Amino acid sequence: MTNSDSDDGTRERQGRPATTRRRFLRTTGAAAVGGVGLAASAGTAAAATLTVPADYSTVQAAVDAAGPGDEVVVTEGTYDGTLTVDVADLTVRTSSPRTATVSGSDDETGAAVSVEADGVTFAGFAVENPGNLLGVKIQGGFENVVVEDTHVSNVGPFTRLGTTGIIAAGGNDGLRIRDNVVENVASEFPADESGYPTTNGIFLDDEGGGYGDASVTANVVRGIAAETGALGILLQGDLDGVTVSENHVSNVEASNDRSRAEQDGTKFVTYAQGVNVSADSTDGVTVRENVLGDIAAEFFNGESVKVDSGASGLTVEYNDLVAPVGIGNATATTVTANCNYWGHPKGPREVDGNLAAADGPNRQGRSAYFGPVAAESWLVRSVANGQNLQNACRGGSGNPGRGGGNPGRGN
Repeated sequence: MTNSDSDDGTRERQGRPATTRRRFLRTTGAAAVGGVGLAASAGTAAAATLTVPADYSTVQAAVDAAGPGDEVVVTEGTYDGTLTVDVADLTVRTSSPRTATVSGSDDETGAAVSVEADGVTFAGFAVENPGNLLGVKIQGGFENVVVEDTHVSNVGPFTRLGTTGIIAAGGNDGLRIRDNVVENVASEFPADESGYPTTNGIFLDDEGGGYGDASVTANVVRGIAAETGALGILLQGDLDGVTVSENHVSNVEASNDRSRAEQDGTKFVTYAQGVNVSADSTDGVTVRENVLGDIAAEFFNGESVKVDSGASGLTVEYNDLVAPVGIGNATATTVTANCNYWGHPKGPREVDGNLAAADGPNRQGRSAYFGPVAAESWLVRSVANGQNLQNACRGGSGNPGRGGGNPGRGN
């Protein structure tokens, strides 16, 4: 990884001794003040701060020189190539939000940024990986990782697998993905139209296991495009105590150059979803206070939330579910979904399936649901319209002032 705004590697060579010297002075100073030996004080030395490009010309060089608990601070510039963060409890951040860019990858199927240690915090960067598969990846099995205040964009278009802005590989208990912007992520078919490329904004994958005490919070996910499936946030694996909250997902679109008739019954069928739950199991999983709209595909109607598996421990509440289908439940287990806004004070419509959401009149623009969904109460206004949402959660057949009742199939 090179810094396009800095000089050659001389700063890196000059910086390493300076950092070592600072660490030595800290430990010897502690020994003198505390009256203990150098070996004892070294274990309790204060964390070091390594700066780029002042101490090291590349971010990777600073990470390689850092120890557990240290901090790498990166100033403005573009740093080309893959960044691997493999030091436990290391914080890698920018001096000012999103003024330093990590761009590109050494492997077209790899990530621009790869996190490979417990307790890493990666914060404040802009990350790009044009033409390649992944933006930021948290590798499997690493816990208590934080990715925050980072702008991931211009990932893909890639022609196979699932192009993704931020992905965790699984087995990542304590994961925090928060306050990020993920946008302009795309996939497309290759020239021979092989494979089945999809696009994800944020993806909790199950390759390395499940997730406990994990959260995806206050992210903006937009500009997610695919020629088959476009998904804003995708959850897989065994999920225990996972929260998806306060995210804004929009402009999620799936389209290709085939007509709806040509897509029907083929791998080219298009679908788009704000949040997809395809979990092996769920326990205490909450989707709450998200705005999930402007989601569209050419074949299937856009869905704010799609549940393909893992409905038993899932609660969907206090969200804007304003795609044509607010919730699509493909399982036989009821999804608890009270106190959501469905695009109108009269609440949701119940339909027989995704395609049925486009049938018949819907002059009021009410979102629909299909499958077993418990939605006996709903919000009469958008979650974006202020606080006190509990006071706006009501119900009744077309009368928000009278509690209870199923909204049925009304127009």
